Amino acid sequence: MSPIVRTFVLGFFFGFVICLGCINYYGDLGGTWLIEMGQKMKTAAETKVRPVDSTNVANN
Repeated sequence: MSPIVRTFVLGFFFGFVICLGCINYYGDLGGTWLIEMGQKMKTAAETKVRPVDSTNVANN
C-alpha cells in the first residue's frame, strides 16, 4: 500500500470514529432540546387565536 493510500485510509478511519463520537455525544444533548421544541410547538398550535374583525381593521 502506498503512503498516500495508507494516510487516506487512516485519516478516513479516525475521522469516522471522531464523527461518530461527536454525533453520539451531541445527539444525546440535542434530543431533549428537540423534544422540548416539539412540545412548545404543540402547545402553540393548541392555543386559540382571537379572530380579527375585518371592519375594525379597515376603518383604522
